[in-house]
Amino acid sequence: MGPDGSYGDFRRTATGRADRGTSGGTMSVGDQHYGYRHQAYTVAPAPERWPAAYLTVVGLLAGLGALADTLVLYLSIFATDNCSAENPAFRCTTSGILTMLGLPWCGLVLAVAASVVPGLIVYRGGGSPWWFLPLGAVPYLASLAGTWLVMTS
Repeated sequence: MGPDGSYGDFRRTATGRADRGTSGGTMSVGDQHYGYRHQAYTVAPAPERWPAAYLTVVGLLAGLGALADTLVLYLSIFATDNCSAENPAFRCTTSGILTMLGLPWCGLVLAVAASVVPGLIVYRGGGSPWWFLPLGAVPYLASLAGTWLVMTS
């Protein structure tokens, strides 16, 4: 519908799209007849764009984080070497071991979510998502620091 409330030179096709064309005719679909025009041009909605460079950088940083988590996992195995009945440290308990194994991976998941979700929301609003990379680093570094504290307890 145009700004003056009329349909002007626009017609609806059988698919429901508004098209403007140069020649017309009728088309039957079942019992309904539709006026149509051959498409000279159609205004299609813009495809939804993703910030590919930003998501690629987040993916690469997540891969480096997974590599670092694997190294932390390897190091945490040796944190329990001096566990004994005389040394009841937190790292020697089941909860301590599970914390050492799981905290870095939970931090990595939170870091990716903290970077991607607000970054995409701001990007769709027209802003730059790059400001959210440091926001993702905060939970990841906190999880590594927490793991280190458990390993040295």
